[in-house]
Amino acid sequence: MLVDDEPAILKALMRELGAWSRANQHQILSFTSAKDALAAINRQNGGIDLLVTDLRMPEMGGSDLLQRVKERWPDVPAILLTGFADTVEISRAMRSGLLGFILKPWQPGSLIDEFEKALAHVGAPKAREHHEGGVHAELELAGKISRLILDVPPIAECPVDFTILTRPFMQGCAGDYYDVARLSDDRVMLAIGEFPGHGTIGSLGVCFLKSAVGSQLAASGPQVIELGAFMQGIGVRLRGIAKETAGKGVTLTVVAIDTEKMTMDWVSAGSLPVFLMQGGSCDRLWAPQPALGTSGDVDYHVSTVSLSHGCGLLLCTDGLTHVGKAQRDGISRLCHLAAHWEPPDLSRLCSMVLADSGASEFTDDVTIVHATIPWGSP
Repeated sequence: MLVDDEPAILKALMRELGAWSRANQHQILSFTSAKDALAAINRQNGGIDLLVTDLRMPEMGGSDLLQRVKERWPDVPAILLTGFADTVEISRAMRSGLLGFILKPWQPGSLIDEFEKALAHVGAPKAREHHEGGVHAELELAGKISRLILDVPPIAECPVDFTILTRPFMQGCAGDYYDVARLSDDRVMLAIGEFPGHGTIGSLGVCFLKSAVGSQLAASGPQVIELGAFMQGIGVRLRGIAKETAGKGVTLTVVAIDTEKMTMDWVSAGSLPVFLMQGGSCDRLWAPQPALGTSGDVDYHVSTVSLSHGCGLLLCTDGLTHVGKAQRDGISRLCHLAAHWEPPDLSRLCSMVLADSGASEFTDDVTIVHATIPWGSP
């Protein structure tokens, strides 16, 4: 069953699925209203093989439809089809139980792949296989959602050149947050953080952190942002989160680069380091302060350093630094070496860290944000 309030989307779905459905003897029902779809499911007493629904629709949205269907028929498999990165609604839909997530516009062939995965999952003969398939599907879905929400689009005329690398520890699901945002013509914000936990908890946690940072940025005004008050405001939004994460808080480091003044302000909640490569050396900037959600109002101290043209900046989560026998000086040396690669090869840096530490693989999520101030900056 396909549910989408846009007739053109339903027509495109039917066109792409037509030959496949006939070859596999699947009957496809389509509805432009979630209420009409729910009525049809009621008439069939939940007897459908797969429910594919849009997220945002008038009168009744996709998350509401899923919730009502799952309340009566929890075994009905479902796939979410949407073009929106709505954290709250997607989280509601996930709690109802999903086997897949398709983003509009979809890639050719991706629909059939997702449908076949869902139908194969439903047809698993053993309860254990069914359960394991659900866990894997949930992890894959959570990873897709977090990557969609955390995605940093190209920034026109960005005053710095930046590169981002992510290496999730658990099947595409990471508890690492990252962001890059242009504050003004000459200012750019870099941010990196960690939400306690792996898998779906970590993925949903960083989506929540993304929402908190975005809301605070909008409330502060990007052109007048003061990092101490900014971090304090995020802490207020995350107040009490430690109670839900076994006493662990959210770590977050935020950097504001000003290419006109050639300065960098930075502040940390937690203990994530910042590596600054300039003047032939690599300095590890480290000023631990209380993690977000662990204390009441915290007056976060902001540090300022001077920058030079061509300097490099590397922010990373502790998955990169807490591996094997990795030492602070060794990581700094490797970051300094990586600063001279054009373009920056962060995958190569990860391989060198592993080799230097004597470990075969990382034991935590690894995220790196690298930025360079071009020589041609104002």
